[in-house]
Amino acid sequence: MKWVPETLTVRDLIELLEGEDQDAKIVFASNYGDYAKTQQVHFLSGVCTTQLIEESGYSQSGWAIVDDEDDDEPATKELPEFLVLS
Repeated sequence: MKWVPETLTVRDLIELLEGEDQDAKIVFASNYGDYAKTQQVHFLSGVCTTQLIEESGYSQSGWAIVDDEDDDEPATKELPEFLVLS
């Protein structure tokens, strides 16, 4: 398997949120990539799925969720799987 980006595990996330107000709203932030390094906010609907990811030149992060409908070739298990919150 190719190199896979480092990210939080479920254990890390639970530990990180331990002791926080359970009614607090959660968003994720990422750098928009502009000159001012604007932090854009991503709201979550509470959907959690397991998805394959692949390297992508179209994504600033360099990674994107595999879209089986766009590819002529089906996704393979050689790609890394991640839990995706949306």
